[in-house]
Amino acid sequence: MITLCQKRRTYSSNINITTMRGALLLMWAWKLMEDEAKRKQQEEEEENDDPRFISLLDSTGRRRRDRRIARPSLLLPEESPWSMILNRGNDACMITATGLDNQSFFALHRLFYPYYKNFTPYSNNGKIVPLKKRKTRSGRPRMLSSEAVLGLVLTYNRTSCQEYVLCQLFGLTATPLNLWLKFGRMVLVKVLRSNVYGRVERDPSQETVDSWKDAITSMYPSLKDV
Repeated sequence: MITLCQKRRTYSSNINITTMRGALLLMWAWKLMEDEAKRKQQEEEEENDDPRFISLLDSTGRRRRDRRIARPSLLLPEESPWSMILNRGNDACMITATGLDNQSFFALHRLFYPYYKNFTPYSNNGKIVPLKKRKTRSGRPRMLSSEAVLGLVLTYNRTSCQEYVLCQLFGLTATPLNLWLKFGRMVLVKVLRSNVYGRVERDPSQETVDSWKDAITSMYPSLKDV
């Protein structure tokens, strides 16, 4: 005869098997829905990027799918989200945006500012050139401050932001945004090349390598002979 304990054990086993089957079915259904959503998203992206699809659109359809953001839809640069991050002085926010805390950001900015002030991106060859010295001040003020240009470069290098996201973050349309991004990157290269702590050391001596090792070990004792 089957005892009561055996019946209970059999009943529990059946419940466990049923529960496992239900969980597996739920996981399979969820995976199927997720794959289907990814497939639809990929088809939509391919459809939007397909030149044949674009060629079938009328002028209204093309304008609606233009990924640029017009000036009336943007905040002014001094009122942009970047300005809020800069003016709040929150290290966590600054690290998230640029990879540097406020102290490090402004230390780099002190080196960045003289180049920003004395060079211009407007040239015939696409390179940055020194500003012409004038007796009287002329021309319009720059759209982005030196802090914003440096922040733009660091944010671009740290993230995989799309162009329209950077436009919203810094309050610029696409054309001036790309101009100042290119200018800022060239300036930052000049800054790092001219700074002994920023430029890449080519063929360092063994003594220099050993000093780097000691510096790392002193800060992180668990890392030895790096």
